[in-house]
This record gives sequence, C-alpha cells and structure tokens, in this order.
Amino acid sequence: MTQFLCSLVTFLLQISAVLAFVGKDLVREVLANSSRSIRPVARNDQLLYVSVEFDLYQLNDLNVVEQVLDLTLWIGLKWYNEKVSWNPEDYENLERVDFTEKSDMWLPDTVFYNQIDGYPVTKELMAPYRIYNDGLTYLSQSIRSSFLCPLDARYFPYDQHVCSLKFGPWTYNTHHLEVDELRLSSTFLLPNTVWEVVSLTSEHEVEDYGEEVGNYSALIYSIHVKRRSEFYVANVIIPSVAISYLTVFNFFIPCDAGEKISYSVTIFLSQTVNLMLISELMPRGGQSVPILGQYLLISIIFIVVSLLATIHVISIHSNPFPENAMSPRNLRFVLRRLAPCFGPKLPKRNGEFLGTESQKIESRSQNGQANGQVSDSIANNVAENSLVSQIELTLKKWEQLSLRDQITVACETLNRLYLATSFTFLTVLTSIYMVWLAQSEIVKPPR
Repeated sequence: MTQFLCSLVTFLLQISAVLAFVGKDLVREVLANSSRSIRPVARNDQLLYVSVEFDLYQLNDLNVVEQVLDLTLWIGLKWYNEKVSWNPEDYENLERVDFTEKSDMWLPDTVFYNQIDGYPVTKELMAPYRIYNDGLTYLSQSIRSSFLCPLDARYFPYDQHVCSLKFGPWTYNTHHLEVDELRLSSTFLLPNTVWEVVSLTSEHEVEDYGEEVGNYSALIYSIHVKRRSEFYVANVIIPSVAISYLTVFNFFIPCDAGEKISYSVTIFLSQTVNLMLISELMPRGGQSVPILGQYLLISIIFIVVSLLATIHVISIHSNPFPENAMSPRNLRFVLRRLAPCFGPKLPKRNGEFLGTESQKIESRSQNGQANGQVSDSIANNVAENSLVSQIELTLKKWEQLSLRDQITVACETLNRLYLATSFTFLTVLTSIYMVWLAQSEIVKPPR
C-alpha cells in the first residue's frame, strides 16, 4: 500500500512538471505574438469591441459638502485578441492562460472620466486576467474609488440624487475602439445606513470632441440614490416643530405674569441650541439652502417677533402711568375693533367677572321673574336682543371702566390677538414646508 501511494505521488508530480513546462512554452508563445502598445487586431483599420460588466457592491458614502460619491464596484472587460490563438491539443489540452501581473499584453486604457484619482482600470491589477485559446481575453477588477457628483440638498432630509459615472477609453476614439454593455447588476449590493440605492441604469453615448480628436465611445452609468429620512424626522424635524409651537403657548400666560419674558427667552435659547446641534447633521454647501434650514431660520425669526410682541404687551400693562401706556386713539381702536373678537370678560371692581350687557339684562329678567317684579318689556328686550346690540352694549360698558381697567382689557385683547395670529402663521408655515419637502423631486446633475 505504501509503495502504491509513493508511485501515485511520483506520477502526479511528473504530470505537474510536464504541465508547468508546457504552460511556460505556451506563455512564451502568447507573449511573442503580443505587444503592449499595439491593438490586437488583424488590420490596423479594424474596430475593436470591448464588452463591459458592471456590478455595484456598496455605496460607501455620499458627501454633499464635497460633492463626492464613494463606491465599491466590480468591473469586467472582455475582448478578442486576434493575434493570440492555439490548439489545446498541442499543449496538453490547456484552454486558457492566467496572467497575475502586467506583461507585454495589450490592455484597454478604459477610465471613469469623473473619477477623482482618474487612473485606468487596468493600471493596478488586483486579480489575474485570462486569455483563452480562441483569443478571448477576460479581465476583472474590484475598485473602491471616489467620483465627482454635483449634488443639490434642497429637499434634505427627503433629497434624492442621480450620480452619473462615465466609463470609456482614454486614448482610442470610435475608429479604433468602442465599448458596449455586457452586464449591469446590483444583486450583491450591501445596504447603506444613510442612503438607499433606488435604481441603476446605463446607456451608451458617443461624444464628439472635435475634428482633431474625433468621437469617443462611453457608457453612462446612472445611480439613483435616496436618503433614509427616518433618523432625521425623529431627531431634527419633530423637535424643531415642537419648539416652535411652544412659542404659541407664551400667549396663554396672563399679561400680569412675570414669567412671560423668561419663558420667551428660554424658547429662543432652546431653538438656537437646537439649530446649532442639527447644523452638524444638515448638509453644508451644495447648490442651494435646504428647505429645512429655511424653515428653522424663519422659526428663529418668528420666536424673536413673538418675544418682541410679549415685551410690547408687558410694557403696556406694567406702565405705572395708565395715561402714557397707550394713546387714546390706539386704545379706542383696540377696544372698538379688536376687543369684540378677542377681548376678555369685563372685571368688576370687586374682582368678579361680568358678562356682556345682554347677559346682565337676562340675569335681571330671570331674577325679576323669580320675585314677580320683572316687566314684560324687559323680557321682550332680552328675546329680541341681536349680536350688534350686544357688542354696542359691551363697548359702552368698557368705556365706563377706569383707565387702568381699559388698559388691562386692551392688553388681554392684544395677547389673544397675538395668540391667534402666531398659531395660524406657524401652522400655515409648517404645512407649506412639510408639503414642499414631501414633494421632493429628483435633482439630476449635469454630465
């Protein structure tokens, strides 16, 4: 048994030596018929076709600030070398030869035109390329590189982009070499935590570079990516909108409360700190200001205006001289035009609240009926009292108040007016911007 195993091992070693010797002869013959600088065609005017396989493995990063797309991809090239062929039977049925490094074989100088480093795919071979007995040459290369991609983050965090990769020969025009697509795939694409690859498409293009240079063939690979917005909605949009709406609650605080100013300042500082924090998450630079950034800027302005409105109301209410708090004209305008819609109930001198004049008449009529002393004319007056008469009676009662009470009514009226205005403005502003963001469109960069 031991002798048999030794004989088998010896036989295999001899076969390996014979194959290695035959392979070396075949390699020498292949290299003898090839040249690194001459296209492998039978005639000089013959067009050489290079088929391209493109597989996208991973989207590593998309830097909106630097306008750079970082990808890991796989490129396969196939072409026929008409100067190399052999009969496998003459070389122990060897049908292919593998080259692990650059030799004197001709390789296409295909490049990605918008690649930042810009060297040919065949410059640094990371895997062997094969030559078959019929002249078919196959080269595969794994690449991780960065590409220029003009971006527009206007719709952040719902932005979508289409980055184009232009792949073609650098030296040979369409009279000598032309590229065509053999396969396009993203089957083994690894997911990215920030970006989602929506689609991957390609098209063939022939671009004219002038009479002296000629036309060049190229493949345009378009990668449609979309940002994953869930993180930004939870950590950017919702807190920003919530802080903005807290400003509205400032006008629920009575005018004589001393916490109104401190509350407004606290909201302003909170939104400012929030803006500083999320500015690190938002893309800086680009072709336009993000819509979300515009919303945050307007919300800061809105908080400042609300703070000024609060200071205005408190300055009127806290003025120790009522006659100097508001001009008679402005006070009359607030009481006659604004108070009927936004004014509070009238306070009595003893601190209790009194309703409108119609409510007073109705109260007296009910008491009179209980005591048997009310007349039919008062009951009819209550029944026929219209909204206009109620307002007129209320205005007359307000004008009978002291100047200090009139100032108090005016302050509460302005406070409620600012409340309604701020809530309406903020709701409309937020709705417009959220709808605008939701209808984000794909921004296609120029090639």
